[in-house]
Amino acid sequence: MEFLELRRQERELLEAQRKEQLDERRVRRHTRLKSSRSSTAALLPTTLSDIETITARSGFIRQQLKLADLTPLHRWYLELKLVMADGKRNLQTEADDVDAALQACEDVLGQDQRVFDVVYRDGPRVADAREIMLDEQAPLDAREVMSFSTCSNGFIFRITCVHDGKQVQFNSSLYIDNLQAEMQRLLDETSSIEAVINFIWNSANR
Repeated sequence: MEFLELRRQERELLEAQRKEQLDERRVRRHTRLKSSRSSTAALLPTTLSDIETITARSGFIRQQLKLADLTPLHRWYLELKLVMADGKRNLQTEADDVDAALQACEDVLGQDQRVFDVVYRDGPRVADAREIMLDEQAPLDAREVMSFSTCSNGFIFRITCVHDGKQVQFNSSLYIDNLQAEMQRLLDETSSIEAVINFIWNSANR
């Protein structure tokens, strides 16, 4: 009987030790998981630079383009930002030496640029940027302003679109034949900004 009692006590002791080891493992695993989550958690944007970095990412822009209440000019603006974001990603270089990196930069600067210097303002923010973006002939009651630059064959076109609540007026820093009619047609047909850029570049090649 004593032998059986000793065996029972031994089993209980081993079972208690095994349970204690399992509990310790659970605690260690939970601690590691909590530490991993806290170290890899996305940091909330705290500065204007952080916000600009996030909003310039192509994934964020594509989500914005899915919004149902976008105005035509706002949609073009987001598409312009997407062109810029995709262009930056495609032009990234992994050169290991300075000479190769400088050569890559020279190649990029020598190319025609599809889009740069993109600006959009709506509502009260139009007045804040009026002196910079608009000339004296622009309507005083502008509700939306969108502008961008594109370079083709060495010529830089600065395109400005002004919505006064009734219609959109288009202007270019360099002359483009039938600019107002063609841009209005593209806007009415909800054409992509790529179609707009192609129209401008084709005009530059004439």
